[in-house]
Amino acid sequence: GDPRRDPETLYLLRRAMRLTPPQSPLLGRLFDLLARIRMDQRKFAEALQLHYFAVCLEDRDELIAQNLFYTARARGEAERALELLQKRFKRFGAKSSQPAKTLYHALMQMEKYGDAFDVLNQAMKLRPKDGDILTYAADAHTHRGEFDEAEQILKKADGISKPAARLRSMAYLAINRDQRSVARDLYAEILK
Repeated sequence: GDPRRDPETLYLLRRAMRLTPPQSPLLGRLFDLLARIRMDQRKFAEALQLHYFAVCLEDRDELIAQNLFYTARARGEAERALELLQKRFKRFGAKSSQPAKTLYHALMQMEKYGDAFDVLNQAMKLRPKDGDILTYAADAHTHRGEFDEAEQILKKADGISKPAARLRSMAYLAINRDQRSVARDLYAEILK
């Protein structure tokens, strides 16, 4: 936004924070927004603290957790943020696949590829009937060039994941295997 409007924006944001009930998920988003404004103002240390506070207020919001990681990484403090993301995964991993995806992405950004795929494997064990994590893991293995592993995961996803999501992952795998006609047929199946 326009930095000339920051005083007005900050006034309205603080007012919204005061009026928002403490248990409201909105409060975490408001602190996250304040942190991003502080980043734009180059107040990096304050922004990072605000991101941590936002994650504490709303520990199930993946956008807030991702923003924390990006800010911490920019400040050279990614390891501390990774610890928090790992704790979130341990705490919520059996309830949702989203913390696993956030942690996987952060580990990939830090070039900790083995750890990232360990997280996906653990998430699939915690949630074997979660089609979303199965197709996500299959796509990750496809991206890594592990086509046989991706194919095995997609077989597990049959009847579990949403049909269109599974077909998309199968088409992505086919394209990466240079099977364009197979991919075209799979995409056609999605459009039916």
